Amino acid sequence: MEIILINPEGKGSYQGDVREKKSQYMFPYSLVFLQNYLAKKGVHAHLFDLFDQEEKELLDFCRGLDRPLVGITSQTYNRYDAVAAARDVKKVCPSAIVAVGGKHFSYCAPECLEDVPEIDIVVRGEGEVTLHDLATTLERGGELTQVPGITFRSNGGIVDNPPRQPEMDVEQFALDYTVLPTEKFAKGVYLRNYQNEEIVSLPLHFGRGCAQKCVFCSFGLTTYRVRKLDKVVADIVYLKERFNRHYFSFIDPSFCERTAFVEAFCKRLIEENVGVKWYCEARADTPLHLLDLMARAGCISLDFAVETGSPRILEVIRKRINLGQVQEFAAECKKLGIRTLAFWMLSHPDETEEDAQQTLKLAERLAPYTNYVTFNVTQVLPGTELETVAKTRGVLPAGFRWCDGRVLNEHEDLGPKYNPLYLEHLSVDYIRKFRDEFEKLTAERFTTRADLWRMVKKGLRNIPQQPLSVTVKDVGRFGSRLGRKITAECGRRFRRGGS
Repeated sequence: MEIILINPEGKGSYQGDVREKKSQYMFPYSLVFLQNYLAKKGVHAHLFDLFDQEEKELLDFCRGLDRPLVGITSQTYNRYDAVAAARDVKKVCPSAIVAVGGKHFSYCAPECLEDVPEIDIVVRGEGEVTLHDLATTLERGGELTQVPGITFRSNGGIVDNPPRQPEMDVEQFALDYTVLPTEKFAKGVYLRNYQNEEIVSLPLHFGRGCAQKCVFCSFGLTTYRVRKLDKVVADIVYLKERFNRHYFSFIDPSFCERTAFVEAFCKRLIEENVGVKWYCEARADTPLHLLDLMARAGCISLDFAVETGSPRILEVIRKRINLGQVQEFAAECKKLGIRTLAFWMLSHPDETEEDAQQTLKLAERLAPYTNYVTFNVTQVLPGTELETVAKTRGVLPAGFRWCDGRVLNEHEDLGPKYNPLYLEHLSVDYIRKFRDEFEKLTAERFTTRADLWRMVKKGLRNIPQQPLSVTVKDVGRFGSRLGRKITAECGRRFRRGGS
């Protein structure tokens, strides 16, 4: 049986045409892990990345095949691209068995099968073991009811098999770098907070899932498990030598919560003089002594999420951080030479304008200590507690379904086209006003000449692939941002001269 894995396009994302910006593009790791695990089991799978390949290549390959198993991954923003890929494959190969998976479809499986006839099976949760089990079962003509973790059609109905328990030993999923498409992998991704310098890093996965349970996030829906220290260090040494890369991006949203692991890991890097620089995600409650050890071990960049400056809203979204620690954390990072990016969100459940102003004030206090900030309007994702809240409170319309074809976000300047925004107490006009204030802060405090030049280059690349009206808005916003930057610099020079 031929097995085909597809990473669909993402027309609803901000990623744009990555064929012109490949060094900024993250390898489709969800499918690479599937392909890698199957290879270890002696099963070959073909991978088509439609971010980076033309769909014609995929369809030409599928045409004429006899009952291939076609797996398509998806996130919420590109679910319609996944559906389109399923339909196109079925047109050229009606006998294909189309299975979808990924974070989006895992949490709306029955609904997906009811609304999209071209999809035959939904693989729920992590897919490596389930996909291998499914392929083996189909190959031998077995019963799909015996495959845990899938939802499928049977006799005109929908069968929801019991969930597959998560594999606790994630080392069995570790990538075999000798069989990866190394030419693409070696391109790497820009090291976060060093995009202006165009420093390229290799991504390395440390764990799966997340230990936190924020109401808006789907990462916490997956049991948190981690790799072994010796294996991770061995991978770093191997990748550094094989690809001559000295920069790494460590993928694990709960990395800094494992204090004992991070201490042991950093000490190994120092004692063995591994000689790499790296980025990770952290929480604002990371112990300061740990930051010092991380810096000595090569950490030069990290992201941390504050989300809101309102203690009340922190409780609502279950962020579990103490705002009193945030400024101390950011100041320590700056002192140690670790570049930081702070994440902020607006329009949480129960959030008022008073709460939002607390966020803006805290962002202003952190500005001297952080290198970059990013602001997003809260989006509703399937399976999250926020989805339940949104349906209960009428934020999502009655009868809402994830694949009913409706455009769910008519405010595309505030978020991806197909991701519904959580709009409860704050109006769209207020959110735009808040965003403008946040961008003013960004322009005055964070934008360097290198940032501005990068914005110009990005804008020029985007012109051929977007409507003229969008380009005009981009030019207007860039001009406004540039004006704020110049005004702020002139003000600072005037004050220095006056003093």
